[in-house]
Amino acid sequence: VAAFTPSALSLVGDAAAPGRAGHAFAWYSTAHYAAIGVGPYLGGLAAEWWGYRAAFVASAAGVALALIAGLVLPIRPAALPISRSGATFADIGGNPTVWAGWILSISGLLIQGVVFSFFPLLGHERGLTPAAIGFIFLVLGLASSWFSARRVLRLQPVEALSGGGTGS
Repeated sequence: VAAFTPSALSLVGDAAAPGRAGHAFAWYSTAHYAAIGVGPYLGGLAAEWWGYRAAFVASAAGVALALIAGLVLPIRPAALPISRSGATFADIGGNPTVWAGWILSISGLLIQGVVFSFFPLLGHERGLTPAAIGFIFLVLGLASSWFSARRVLRLQPVEALSGGGTGS
């Protein structure tokens, strides 16, 4: 995730219509968290039905298909030229709403790191099946997705929060 997220967010920002980057980022987050929920659930089902080796092979096939789709599908950047506002880090860093977002993001990532690393081990130790562990991730991912989707319509666009310096 850490390897591709910055590039993916850059592509999302570049492809968004002018003034719509905030909504584009919100929809990206919605899809991201939905995938975080659905992937472990499907992997847990595959591991339970066909074994762990088949689950990993199916995962590798899914990654290969995604890479092929990424290479084949065209990227349509916004038609209008990108204007930069000239906002500096000091302008953005002094915004309490941005700080709140950063704190929530870092906290969420730490929680996600602990849950993804240790919950499957704890669940296995307590007798949960791979599908049950995957189902818990499905619930977590879909809840995060639902939260992200609701925020699409209620949050100010990213441009307003950052002083206009998002690049779109």
